[in-house]
Amino acid sequence: DLKGVSRLAEVVDKMSWGDETIIVNFPADAPLTPSSIIDQVAEDLISQPEIDCAALYSLVSRETAEREETINMVVDNAGKVLYLSHQPIPHQYAEGYKVREYKNYLQLNAYRSGLLRIYRNLPESDLDQAEYIEELKLLQNGITIHATEARAQMGQRVVKEENIAKVKFLISPDR
Repeated sequence: DLKGVSRLAEVVDKMSWGDETIIVNFPADAPLTPSSIIDQVAEDLISQPEIDCAALYSLVSRETAEREETINMVVDNAGKVLYLSHQPIPHQYAEGYKVREYKNYLQLNAYRSGLLRIYRNLPESDLDQAEYIEELKLLQNGITIHATEARAQMGQRVVKEENIAKVKFLISPDR
């Protein structure tokens, strides 16, 4: 029962791609992902040869950050991902201070093939097991993920039954 990143590693091996080949992985529940943001995450790796993994986020409200299906992200000032969580982060603790924005991890990543090859041999991550977010295995093993804000919206995702009808409508030729 391989998860997404492990499945990608298997494909990389079967295809015999070189270590610098860039692989973009986007969620299967996002069939309307615009090509512009697929290009954007790949270009992030192309322009930064020292980075092996890139990700995108969108800015969201507290209400969206609290949704069960949302994965939130904290990044430093240089775009380095510090943590990912299903909980709203940063946590609103201090009275009198209001978190202005939350970063919703879009689960749209670009990887260099070489990183995918070593992924399977990295020690397991209790963070990944607790949150069920594979990229935490990378972070816990000291691998940098670079994140930038997506220049376009992700498009309707199919995470609930009611989303199916909406996507069918959006892709219908009779619309």
